[in-house]
Amino acid sequence: MAYSNTGSVVYFSPTPRPTALTQAEFEAISDWEDIGCTGEVGEIGTAAEFNEYPCWKGNVIKLRQPYNPGEVEFEFMWDPANDGQLAMRTASDTNFHYAMKIEYSNAPDEDTTGTVLYMRGQVAGWVIPNGAAE
Repeated sequence: MAYSNTGSVVYFSPTPRPTALTQAEFEAISDWEDIGCTGEVGEIGTAAEFNEYPCWKGNVIKLRQPYNPGEVEFEFMWDPANDGQLAMRTASDTNFHYAMKIEYSNAPDEDTTGTVLYMRGQVAGWVIPNGAAE
């Protein structure tokens, strides 16, 4: 089922999270900061690499390598007054891991929360995407 991301919200927690978190630990975080105007979010998920080993007999053996949790790019409309964006820029100067969450706007009604996706990782830096002439 497809749905629009319009109305979805991205949050950042400025508190370093040195170890992996359980669902309950993510849900207990109380310092979520709304990131503001999110434009694009890259693919999210864990993937494995597959390498091929060609045999002399002519067949090829595929070998699954370790899983990689990936790298997600978040694009935002820069807002120097947004505390969440400022916290992310500060976090990009560290080697710590931080928590983020996305609340999708796919709730069936106003009394229900939409899908919530949690993730934890390092903040690598920031760039200005510039975009196109739109």
